Amino acid sequence: EQNPGLNIILSLGGGEESQKFLFGEATRTRQGIDKLAASAMKIVKEYNLDGIDCDWEYSCSNSGDPAKKQQHLVLMRTFRNLLDEYGSARGKKCWLTYAAQCTEIYIQNVALKELVGVADFINLMCYDYRWESPITGFHSNTYTPQRDDDPTSIVWAIEKYTAAGVPIEDLVIGAAFYSHRYDGVTGGGDGYGKPYSGAYIYGPSYTSIHNEYEKNSKFTKHWDDTAKEPWLFDGESFITYDDADAMYHKAELVKKEGLG
Repeated sequence: EQNPGLNIILSLGGGEESQKFLFGEATRTRQGIDKLAASAMKIVKEYNLDGIDCDWEYSCSNSGDPAKKQQHLVLMRTFRNLLDEYGSARGKKCWLTYAAQCTEIYIQNVALKELVGVADFINLMCYDYRWESPITGFHSNTYTPQRDDDPTSIVWAIEKYTAAGVPIEDLVIGAAFYSHRYDGVTGGGDGYGKPYSGAYIYGPSYTSIHNEYEKNSKFTKHWDDTAKEPWLFDGESFITYDDADAMYHKAELVKKEGLG
């Protein structure tokens, strides 16, 4: 009532467990899709929410899965029909979005063209880029770095999605308030693009980085002016994250390109 322009939507899924349990099994049949959609709509109506975000991670496998591609499409169309019906009844639009990975495999194995007009926005997961990389690098950079062969970045993802037929105004940048950390980094220098023998794990939150790590004399803060991304390195551990400057460049990109 105090802010009638605010829209609150229900997010379903999240993480790899949504693949196996929530979406992977529930959408195998038309009956399952209808049951899942009806269950979600019950919550939307009970709390007078403004839509649904489908966070299926991921509606394709590493080798692609035609069955899940179709299941995802049918589920989204079912959500759309139910949300439009409810929105018409209450006199206020209901929104439908879905989370999408920034990888070639995902882009090639999801019905992106068919989902244009079904989803209002695509929430790009512009983070967690380098899980299988043998060398250190960024996990959420805005622009493609020149220092290694991995082209993944926000601008790379935008180019791929628009080339696949998605209007640029349908794309929303998802940013991370956490880091990734490589341990056991060897090779010296500033630590970028170096092999590592330890773990590659989720690192500290931005709050911890700002309050502790950036003030720790053991770590040196570096900045890549091409990728518009910082990192910390203490000679052994490499931490990739977004700071205020990195977020500024993301916001500037949104305005420049007319993103959602």
